[in-house]
Amino acid sequence: MGFIYNMNVKEGAAFTDELLDEMTRFGEETGTMLQSSLHSSNSQLLSKRELKVMRCISMGDTTKEIADALEISEMTVKQYVKLAIKKLDATNRTHAVAQLIRKGILS
Repeated sequence: MGFIYNMNVKEGAAFTDELLDEMTRFGEETGTMLQSSLHSSNSQLLSKRELKVMRCISMGDTTKEIADALEISEMTVKQYVKLAIKKLDATNRTHAVAQLIRKGILS
């Protein structure tokens, strides 16, 4: 989500529906390009399993629930979390999820 802001619009300037539609399309395309560049450069930061575990954490799942869902041990879940926290230079699970959201990897 984003917006275009300009202080140089002349007073009384008319914005046609076509102009607003074009500005909207421009914003959408710009957002798509930025999101894809962020995602492609950061998506390889974590392994698929680390990312899956962090996604589960972001949904509020406990370590046991994640382990059961992924059919792995709780120790393995904790190891994925520890690795993700380190790779994201985070201090804890919450900080790691916040980092992933800021990077556009989780939403």
